[in-house]
Amino acid sequence: AIRRHLVEDAAGFDKVMQNRALRGAYGDLRRQDQLARLPKGFAADAPHADYLRLKSFTVARELSLLRMAPEELETQILTGFHQVWPLVAWLRAAG
Repeated sequence: AIRRHLVEDAAGFDKVMQNRALRGAYGDLRRQDQLARLPKGFAADAPHADYLRLKSFTVARELSLLRMAPEELETQILTGFHQVWPLVAWLRAAG
């Protein structure tokens, strides 16, 4: 469903991936696990063909907990949720 949504809403995905807060905090989607080829039914010239090969659509960043006060951790977590929300909302729209 996510891959089909990616093709059908390429403009929406572009908007999400250009979100400054998301990109600044997390960069691009994690690419450590991807298919060797595009899945069946997707053309090589499909919008965002490189993302269609991903097995998951996730972002991540590491925080050093040893140097962080508990109240700072809470702020970091809440800020992170707000920064990643555009991606979460777009993924939820995929059904």
